[in-house]
Amino acid sequence: DYPRSEEHLRQALGIQRELLGIDHPETAQTLHHLADTLVASGRIAEADVDPVALEPVRLGDLVLNVTTRYRADPLVAEIDAEVARTVLKLDKRRVERVLVNLLDNARTHGGGALRVGASRRDDVVRLEIDDAGPKYLKEAARKLWDEVLQVGRRYGFRNAQATVLAPT
Repeated sequence: DYPRSEEHLRQALGIQRELLGIDHPETAQTLHHLADTLVASGRIAEADVDPVALEPVRLGDLVLNVTTRYRADPLVAEIDAEVARTVLKLDKRRVERVLVNLLDNARTHGGGALRVGASRRDDVVRLEIDDAGPKYLKEAARKLWDEVLQVGRRYGFRNAQATVLAPT
């Protein structure tokens, strides 16, 4: 039930703000924007606005191609050897678009992108963008995302894009 998922996401945001003692308006606004983005992503996926075009893609090549083409910030790409060889069936265009959007957000809101990482833990592949933004904001976003993942595991994930949008 989508409204229930949105309700839980916003509840997690409120809990994290309280636990972290976040009362700075700009930080609170950034976390609310994150929640709005995740909710909008779920709505777009539900509406099936943009059909998914799955194809086998070597993840290491995809990450290297995006970081090579992205010229706004000098980037370091750190890709685990296992991930570099991993072939996944995914929508290459969407994942590239998400990575470029995250790089743009890091430049606009985080003081510039520094690193693009790709790693694997158990059966989960993690793509991450590190930026020069404040550490307290990164920690707040990380804690919020952990709560979002817990809610997703409890109630079922709505779409795989949300995992790609996780703040790191």
